[in-house]
Amino acid sequence: MHTFLQAGAMYAKIEEGDQIEAVPVDLGDGTLHPGEWVQKMGKKPELASR
Repeated sequence: MHTFLQAGAMYAKIEEGDQIEAVPVDLGDGTLHPGEWVQKMGKKPELASR
């Protein structure tokens, strides 16, 4: 599998013969489900005042 960033999003490209397990994955304070669109996860930290 090859992962890469494009336009601020992370993608993964599998190679011939690779298998993908379609199972939910806990990530941060949520759960990712196979085939589900992810709009946004988590929050960006606030920057300290200068």
